[in-house]
Amino acid sequence: MIMARSSFMEENVDAIQMTQPAPVGRRERQLILLVDDDPHDREIYGSILCYNGFDVMCASDGSSGVRLARNIVPDVVLLDIGLPDLHGLDLCSTLRTDPDTAAIPVVALSAYAEARMGEQARLAGCTRYIEKPASPVAVLHEIEQLVGKAPLPGERDPPRLTVPD
Repeated sequence: MIMARSSFMEENVDAIQMTQPAPVGRRERQLILLVDDDPHDREIYGSILCYNGFDVMCASDGSSGVRLARNIVPDVVLLDIGLPDLHGLDLCSTLRTDPDTAAIPVVALSAYAEARMGEQARLAGCTRYIEKPASPVAVLHEIEQLVGKAPLPGERDPPRLTVPD
């Protein structure tokens, strides 16, 4: 199932087919495709991204995620590795073989506790890998770095408190 998120609401994409996102470069806000079968995770990660200025479209399975990525060409794909119909790493590999989606940064989330999962994600073409449970703020920072909204780690000066005399 494909879901669209505008602000904090989810709607079935079939009901909003007439409101396709603007093409890349003509969007007012950057678009994140969130592919996760867990509605709780979609709500948590989608809400923090929307609250921080992103548009979010959601898919609850890998096949819908591939179709949606090809149709909307998001700025970033945030995906769960353990999807029910198409493994998240297979989804990433599929996106990498399509010229229209090959350059989209992909952030993989996984609850798998295997030490090699991060390496497998990288080999499948994932740009970043985050272990679940993942702080929504940490996910937000990864997305912000990929789209150029935040400095890379170590580039930001520590916050300073200035107190007038």
